[in-house]
Amino acid sequence: MSLKSDVYAALSAILPNAWNVELPQNPTWPALVYTTHTDEESGWVMGGGYDLHTVTVAILGRDTDENGALRDQVVDAFEQMDDFLLVESEGDSNYEGDAAVYAYLVMIQLRTRRP
Repeated sequence: MSLKSDVYAALSAILPNAWNVELPQNPTWPALVYTTHTDEESGWVMGGGYDLHTVTVAILGRDTDENGALRDQVVDAFEQMDDFLLVESEGDSNYEGDAAVYAYLVMIQLRTRRP
């Protein structure tokens, strides 16, 4: 499987309303939106053939307590992955699409060996 499919599988098991990059029109809440960013990791093992991935998960919902519970499930799911490194950062964020929706961002780092 690819990293994106692994991330989608982990997130959609928590909440079927999980989307890559952007929400659909007229979304239902809560929702998870994620992006992935990959860089060759040259500072860890010189020429070792590893990639460092940052997965940013936006937890969007109308209830901050529910967002907090989803945050814990998201982090738990990533911690179960063999490639998990750490939670790089997290915190409240803005969601401009709807003033009644709260956002919480979690940035997770994963390391994979290149094929």
